[in-house]
Amino acid sequence: MHILMSCLIAAAIALPGCALADTDLLCTGSFTGVVDVAGSTMQDRPIDAEIKIHLTDTAGTVILPRQMLLPLWSKPEAPRPLKDVIYTDDTITAHVPQMLGYRMEFNIDRITGHISVTSRIVPAGEFTGICQKYDPATVTKQF
Repeated sequence: MHILMSCLIAAAIALPGCALADTDLLCTGSFTGVVDVAGSTMQDRPIDAEIKIHLTDTAGTVILPRQMLLPLWSKPEAPRPLKDVIYTDDTITAHVPQMLGYRMEFNIDRITGHISVTSRIVPAGEFTGICQKYDPATVTKQF
């Protein structure tokens, strides 16, 4: 509630640092960490991946690639809630809860578009890449 009120006040006096409309990001890069290969073995290697993020004033959702999900999270295309989304002029931070109190930490640089996502439990590792805004309703398909 406090963040929402701050954003509303910021909008009224034109202060930067708040996301006041729905924003969709497509982040492409690579995940380096322990990944499930062919459903049976674990390897530490980089893989190309993409993350889709939907942000609102105080919350958001993320769609993660299968390799970054716990085997218990069965639907990789299902949006997962982002918690504690914090906007500053230069960064957006958030996390996705994981089991046993662990969190997948998100840090996005609003100036460069660089994203870093860190997970400390299996699948442990880090995703790094670049995010760009896009509109899912009007995006041009490649094929």
